[in-house]
Amino acid sequence: METVELKFSIIIPHFESVHFLINVLAHLSSCAGIVNSEIIVVDDSSSSPTFEYLNHRVLRDFSHLKVKILRWPEIQFHSDKTKIFRAGASRHWGVLESQFDDILFLDSDILVPRNFLFEVQSSLQNFDLVQFVRMHIPTDHSHEGTKYSDFVNSSALFVEEHDYWSSFFDASNWMSLSHFWKYTCTYGLALKKSTYAQTGGFHPRFDRYGFEDTHLGYRVYKLGGRFLLNKTPVLHLTQTSRNTQSLFFKYQKQNRIQPMAKVLYELNPDSEVFDVIGHLL
Repeated sequence: METVELKFSIIIPHFESVHFLINVLAHLSSCAGIVNSEIIVVDDSSSSPTFEYLNHRVLRDFSHLKVKILRWPEIQFHSDKTKIFRAGASRHWGVLESQFDDILFLDSDILVPRNFLFEVQSSLQNFDLVQFVRMHIPTDHSHEGTKYSDFVNSSALFVEEHDYWSSFFDASNWMSLSHFWKYTCTYGLALKKSTYAQTGGFHPRFDRYGFEDTHLGYRVYKLGGRFLLNKTPVLHLTQTSRNTQSLFFKYQKQNRIQPMAKVLYELNPDSEVFDVIGHLL
């Protein structure tokens, strides 16, 4: 298996979560076939101490990997003093800087198994957009030393917002779900750079939290793309305790994502999009 040459551009947006990111890089460094791939970290203007520490750890511990670190020069704010959300813009910048056609978007708190890149490569041979099952590691077990192998079969793992995500993760065929494209999420998602280019990429109007990846998924769907949910789990390091099933959390999140729901519909004024997000408009 490891004689196959893999060349991935692995793009990781980052902001002030350096210890989780170091663990993510450690797991990637153990992946079979990683040697010819590149890892592009796009830092959204983390503090100088955080950024300096990240550079130090990459030089010290991951010099055997092809790691490129990009950094936005400064934090930018909306007129209401909220931070401009640049996760989509960061991923887009990473794609522009990438050298390979196989693109893997990974969040800075996602741990992957040793065979992960081969799973991605195999899936991309027959599908245009590939996403993985995501399970959360409890907060008190989430740190720089947490190992995927110690938790992958643990009963402590949980699905965040399970009333939404469980129906997706349990599906035998992603494309059989109603409005299946709505589950597109970049915590662990792969596609060809050529496919990404055809979608127009992450749209710059998504400058607050939410829906930039949904928009990408919808554009792949409109291109006639084939979607695969690979059942290999990726494990999410959980930063803070929060009851994502509570009514208060859902109310907060709905208010938070509402502006970008409007952007999604303005960019795609279709009945299918309205069916999914009409209640937020």
